[in-house]
Amino acid sequence: MFRIDYKNKESLTHEDIEALHSLWKKCASRIIISTTLAGSGHPGGSMSSLHALILLYAMINHDPNEPRWEKRDRVLMSMGHVS
Repeated sequence: MFRIDYKNKESLTHEDIEALHSLWKKCASRIIISTTLAGSGHPGGSMSSLHALILLYAMINHDPNEPRWEKRDRVLMSMGHVS
């Protein structure tokens, strides 16, 4: 799991940027593959928000192995075409 500790940094490191770019490429290819195989979907909306969502995911307090963790951050998206 990629995590950025923004509280102890003034800016992203080169390694952070490379990791974010790698995640973006992986997610973008999955969006294209998924919508192509499904024969429907909104890849434009998903692709346009991808940078912000990846950065947000890297910064929130969460643990995918503990989805009921009481102190986790919660993020609500209200953009239907992005889902």
